[in-house]
Amino acid sequence: MKWVPESEIKGRIENLKSRMDEVDAVLILQNVDMFYFSGTVQQGFIFIPKHGDPLFFVRRIPERAREETPLEVVPIRGLRDAGKIVQDFHVNRVGFEFDVVPVAVYRRYLKMFGDAEAVDISGIVRDLRKIKSPFEQEKIKKAATITAEVLEEVKLHLKKGMTEWELISLIEYLAKLKGHLGPTRMRSFGQELFFGHVLSDTSGGVSAFADAPTGGFGFHPTLGHGATNRQLRENTPIDVDFMVNFEGYLSDQTRIFAIGKIPDEFEKAYEFTRNLLYELEGMIKPGVLASEIYNHAVNRAEESGYGENFMGYGPYRVSFVGHGVGLEVDEYPFIARGFDMPLEPGMVFALEPKLIFPGKGMVGIENTYLVTEKGFKKLTFSDEDIHYVRFQEG
Repeated sequence: MKWVPESEIKGRIENLKSRMDEVDAVLILQNVDMFYFSGTVQQGFIFIPKHGDPLFFVRRIPERAREETPLEVVPIRGLRDAGKIVQDFHVNRVGFEFDVVPVAVYRRYLKMFGDAEAVDISGIVRDLRKIKSPFEQEKIKKAATITAEVLEEVKLHLKKGMTEWELISLIEYLAKLKGHLGPTRMRSFGQELFFGHVLSDTSGGVSAFADAPTGGFGFHPTLGHGATNRQLRENTPIDVDFMVNFEGYLSDQTRIFAIGKIPDEFEKAYEFTRNLLYELEGMIKPGVLASEIYNHAVNRAEESGYGENFMGYGPYRVSFVGHGVGLEVDEYPFIARGFDMPLEPGMVFALEPKLIFPGKGMVGIENTYLVTEKGFKKLTFSDEDIHYVRFQEG
């Protein structure tokens, strides 16, 4: 079964070929890029010559690859088999995804081309992927629908005495019943994500190694951020931040829950983040620089007295207020300091203004947006009020 239409795959490859001015061929090795250009993930690599049809060299499993991709599949036992074929294309400069391919790996693959020069084409690939086709947009919309459905069910199960880990596990279970695949893929080296964050009480004010405004203690140092086995208490904010993966495509959303009522200072802070989000939404339109949105957010936080708590705290604040969303959670555009990329129709990104108070907790909100010809469409649509749950024992 082919999960991605042939026209979609051909269009992506033609777009890449139109940008191959400096290379004679491109090798696609990373799994997410492999899926983007083929419609499947198998053990092998895609060879895309500047002139001629692409070849998908597959070690495992060529039979399955033929079922799932429109590309020509060439079974191989090793790189020597592929090298005999690619030599006929007389490649002098070959492109690699240097941002994700280890040096030892690219050197091994480069040997297939003799004295050819390796060129970094990762920026081109990421730039192509920043515009989501109608096919991709529908996948993200479906992921957002699952998110909304899951949160409605969470309201029925959230109780005092549950642990953060129990709550995030319940959310993941409910999401998987509705089509969530599981993995949350991230491109940046050394960055790892679980399904999402459930942070309650003071854990919401804990920073971690992950490049994110919130952190939490995490269950174990092997993944030192996210939920723990601490119990949920009444009258404290509970941060529910998770992504749904529908057929490879992600949506991202954050909402605040509470058992009982949170203190006024947190309610006031939450209202600031929600109102700020609405201001930032008003800036979403083609041509606006991503950095302009970020700068506005930082200025408003400083004017309102939240500067030291905006998107982290003190020296641990991150320098973004949003990020691209698609097959990976850190795609273009970054709504970040110095990221002067203009918004374009078809871009999809999340905005997440958050306030972190060390030793106390956090509040914030996050939605995923599609840039349209005239503005934007909000893809995540759960109720944006604080989700107060009637007090009940676990």
